[in-house]
Amino acid sequence: MKQIDKRMKLKELQIRLPEKENEFKAFQSQTVLKQKELQQLRNDILDLQSDLTSRKGNIGVSDHAVLRYLERKFNLDIESIRDEILTPTIRDAIKCGVTAVKVGGMSFRVANKTITTVT
Repeated sequence: MKQIDKRMKLKELQIRLPEKENEFKAFQSQTVLKQKELQQLRNDILDLQSDLTSRKGNIGVSDHAVLRYLERKFNLDIESIRDEILTPTIRDAIKCGVTAVKVGGMSFRVANKTITTVT
């Protein structure tokens, strides 16, 4: 009888594991999409801040505009650069809640699980 119970429990676990793995993958995909949406909102904020600054009489170029210029003029793949910055080591550090990471001679400042500055 115990052997049958063990087999049933094993079978149940074998069924549940792929379900949970699929659920995890779906959540990961949603997280990536939400991170992209968040980045777009940041970009929109930068654009609005730049517009506000220019309407106050100051003439300038926002960081967002410079980024888009570099992306288009020099054919830079910004997503590849993001992937290069977010190495597994840095991702793990951010998951642990750090506010700064130093890797390969570069320092990365982190706020709200987002790299905000690189020095």
